[in-house]
Amino acid sequence: EDLTALPRAPWARTGGLATFIELTGTYQAERGLLVVEIPSGKALEVQHHLYEQFTLILQGRGMTEIWQKDGPKRSFEWGAGSLFAPPKNTYYRLINVGKTPVICNDHHALETIGKALGFAMYEATRITRTVIPGANRAHAVQGQD
Repeated sequence: EDLTALPRAPWARTGGLATFIELTGTYQAERGLLVVEIPSGKALEVQHHLYEQFTLILQGRGMTEIWQKDGPKRSFEWGAGSLFAPPKNTYYRLINVGKTPVICNDHHALETIGKALGFAMYEATRITRTVIPGANRAHAVQGQD
């Protein structure tokens, strides 16, 4: 599946457009991925996690502001193919500085990102469904076997 082609809708927690996908395969205990879109010139809501959060940029370019509770803000830039993990218990937000939408996926387990990208060790993995915010039912997605 092309994660950039999945339908997305407003997702309040992120402040962007998103869809949540469930994966089946070798590591079914990993719950899934959140695919997020950041419109041009916009930023996501501030996030704060007590666990590791991995972000893979699928398309677009932007920057991340990151800080400790009372510390100074720092920033770094990224583009398509970038993978980063804000340290646990930091505050951060992603900002689209380009002229096209940014699409990224977020998850707390690197293994799931590998599955979504189709790494050879995850050949049995497929997307089983997506959950579109505001929809009354899950949107079925045909996966690969």
